Amino acid sequence: AFLKAIDLSGRTTFKKPVEIYFNSPELQNYFSNVEKVWFLHNDYPSKENVWRDLGISTLPRKLKTSEYLHSERVAEYSTRQSSIINFRLEGLDQFLQVIQEKTDFEEQKENAILLWQFLQSHLEQDLHFFEAKYYWFFRKERQKRITSIILDSLKKSKWIPTKDGLLKKPNETTIDQIIDELSDADELIKHLGLGANQREQEREYAEKLGVSREHIEFIKNHPAEFEQFIANMASRKKPPFPKRLVNNPERREERLGKQLSDAPNKKYEHRKRSVRTTSGSIDPTAWLRNQYRNEDDQMICQICKEEMPFRKRNGEHYFEKKEALSRDHLLKEHEAQYLALCPLCAAKYEEFVKTDDNVMAELKEAIVNAEDCEVPISLGNQKTSIRFVEAHYHDLKVIIADTKKDNK
Repeated sequence: AFLKAIDLSGRTTFKKPVEIYFNSPELQNYFSNVEKVWFLHNDYPSKENVWRDLGISTLPRKLKTSEYLHSERVAEYSTRQSSIINFRLEGLDQFLQVIQEKTDFEEQKENAILLWQFLQSHLEQDLHFFEAKYYWFFRKERQKRITSIILDSLKKSKWIPTKDGLLKKPNETTIDQIIDELSDADELIKHLGLGANQREQEREYAEKLGVSREHIEFIKNHPAEFEQFIANMASRKKPPFPKRLVNNPERREERLGKQLSDAPNKKYEHRKRSVRTTSGSIDPTAWLRNQYRNEDDQMICQICKEEMPFRKRNGEHYFEKKEALSRDHLLKEHEAQYLALCPLCAAKYEEFVKTDDNVMAELKEAIVNAEDCEVPISLGNQKTSIRFVEAHYHDLKVIIADTKKDNK
């Protein structure tokens, strides 16, 4: 104890170098609420490097302790040959209290920056500054990292100043919220557990949603356009499917039976190509247009249930009529044997249904046995359905049943 030291009250004595702090305004501010802290007397020349080599500290000292946090599960490893090496930072708890008790945010910020600089300096000198360890022996020496008391004090206190003029706990703060003076300290930020900045959060959100960060940036910069996009998507509901109820099925069946008895059988002549000669006796196009035009004057495709893709020059919807079943399954000519399809669904229907006899037979049974006016079908890998208005569905089932009688 050969160096003259002074405390904050002005008392002087002689102390060992390892018991003395360098007499700087920053350290005096840091220890303003701590008793029995000694600083190098002003009688000595200000040769910081010399005093540091002797053991006088220019930073708050990291003090060893055998304490540990009760949340740490170290007891399960306890043996007679065990020990804990943890650390406290001298004056830390008192200084954190000083920061929180200040009423002026500028003073709070100034003190927080000072603590930040001390911590950053410690971390630059010792990458393991925040580490604590528990050692035990069981057949061989073992160790486990445990939470440092220093780090615990920093994490559970509100001392991080933010741009909105508030003090927050580290885990309540994101990098883009902290004041500029606390930036550019990646290691310290990582140890304290500050939340990711906004860009990092956007990147994580984008990955979860399966979109690019540029899309999120666009939404943020164009909120009005995005709201309009949402409104447009919401308005793109499927148009209402037309309704044609059968009020008197028996009477309709009787009338349809008369029509079928008067209808000519399909006839084909062998030419260079087969030409259907009896189709001129019916008008499926007009019949289907009447069946599948809803109250909003939209004509609906029976498979995709969307409005037909365009109107012709005369104002009528363009669509394609497709005979539901092949000539082997329907012997008579009648409008109800046709489907009203958009060009895409018509092409799919021709490719995946009409060209496969087995599929055609399955569809025929599905139409007969369906419980409602929607018959499931597969168009390649696409699972979908044919939807009928009730009148159409009723007539088609009657025609199929009548065909079965004729075949017998």
